[in-house]
Amino acid sequence: MAGSRLLTKILADFLFSFYLLNLVLNHATNHTRTRYAYIMKYILYILTFGLLNGCILHYDSLEYYHEGYNPNNDSFPTKGFYFAQSDSSFLKKWPNAIKEMYFFKDGTFNWGSNVENIDSLDNWICKYGERQFRYGPFGFYTLKNDTIYVEYIVTDPMGNMKAERYEFKAIQTDVGINIIELNDKRYSENWIFHGNACVPDSVNNWIKRHRKYKI
Repeated sequence: MAGSRLLTKILADFLFSFYLLNLVLNHATNHTRTRYAYIMKYILYILTFGLLNGCILHYDSLEYYHEGYNPNNDSFPTKGFYFAQSDSSFLKKWPNAIKEMYFFKDGTFNWGSNVENIDSLDNWICKYGERQFRYGPFGFYTLKNDTIYVEYIVTDPMGNMKAERYEFKAIQTDVGINIIELNDKRYSENWIFHGNACVPDSVNNWIKRHRKYKI
């Protein structure tokens, strides 16, 4: 619905601009008409590109993050990271590689990448602090009883033309969490919590990465 309203507005702006330019040309001299013809051509190129761009772009909306948002995470460990074993067949040079994710105290979420091992990640976080969390996917989470509901945005790496929302559900375990559902499909993967006092309570990079998204 919101997408159709945006498209209607773009079309209306396009047609109105075209009408104004034609009005100017009809009341101009031949010399002025030539100048305005070139100007109109470039403006029409820009408007056409904007119209096509508006039709192609796809930005999903976040659902958990709204006015009055509360992660309900008072008893949920956030001063550290959650990790699972990486695919060793893919990362042959890193036999002890892990993949990381972060649940920050303010309710933001960051799904990290593959790192060489736990020790290297510990050192990296304490050395670089918030700069460690430059890239996403970023998102938000909220707890209901012992279930964690997570949503995050994944962008299209080729031109950033899409921003799609993904989600998963997890339950708390004695050592961390177990993801039980991923994008509405059954799933099972255990993630272990590892404490690290250098992990911040909040990061600002998610704001920069989401400035164009519907949040």
